[in-house]
Amino acid sequence: MFTQLNKDCQACFAQKRDQLRALPDRRLESYKRVEARVSKGNTIRVQKNCCSVPSQLIGMMVVAHVLAEMIEVWFGQRRMARMPRLRSQSKHRIEYCHVIDSLVKMPGVFAHN
Repeated sequence: MFTQLNKDCQACFAQKRDQLRALPDRRLESYKRVEARVSKGNTIRVQKNCCSVPSQLIGMMVVAHVLAEMIEVWFGQRRMARMPRLRSQSKHRIEYCHVIDSLVKMPGVFAHN
C-alpha cells in the first residue's frame, strides 16, 4: 500500500528536482539583531518604537533580537527583558518594573502635596 503511495510522490519529486536551488552557505537567522544604547529614561529605540529596559542598563549598549512576535533585550550573554513586539511605528512600551528603581532615586517624585 505505502509503496504505491510513495511511487506517485517520487515521480512528482523527480519532475521538480531540477527546479530546486542549492541551500545557502550559512543558516538564515530567525531574528533581526538591533544594537541600541539605553537612554537616561531607561528606554531604547527598536524599529522606530520605544521600549523600556531595566534601569541598571542606563548608558549601556544592548542588543535587541526582534523575533516574529517578541523582542528580547540582551546585555552580554544575559537576557535582560522580553516583551511583545510593537507592530507599527512611534509606539511606546513602558513597563513599570523597569522604571520604578530610577523613579525612587529621584528626590520628591513620590512626595504627597
